Amino acid sequence: MTNLIIAIKRVLGEEISIFKQLYMLEEDKSKAIIKKDGKALESISSSQEKFIKAIELLELNRISIIEEYKPILWPDVTSKDISLKNLSCVDENSSNCILEKGKELKKIIQMMKSLQETNQRMIKDNLEFFNISLLELKQSIILKNGYDEKGIEKTCIEDPLLFNQII
Repeated sequence: MTNLIIAIKRVLGEEISIFKQLYMLEEDKSKAIIKKDGKALESISSSQEKFIKAIELLELNRISIIEEYKPILWPDVTSKDISLKNLSCVDENSSNCILEKGKELKKIIQMMKSLQETNQRMIKDNLEFFNISLLELKQSIILKNGYDEKGIEKTCIEDPLLFNQII
């Protein structure tokens, strides 16, 4: 059973490391949002996707480890119901270590979630600002009506602006 604990500790350690890197990228994303640097934002998001794929592989690995030991240790429990508490009961010597790693992972995930929510609010606020600015620009365009020398009405736009309508 020690192999189970060692494997789970390794997976948790790698997940913690990746989530810390994701958190740092999310902080960089905040700075890019404040600077309104779209290229940096795109680059950071691309980097984050690579880390998310790594977490997905680690989770699949964790599930396969649990599935391997499930019939022996928890035959009556479904895989999704096996928690770190169940694992800590397998090896009393490692129980504190595995629970601490779980707490650390949960803490960094909660910090990440909070920062992501802040970034979403900043992006939403920026979009609202740009929409208001565009609306003001559109309203500043004045149509001039008049007639040409043949008596035909002509319409022209004073101070014309071009707007990109695709978002």
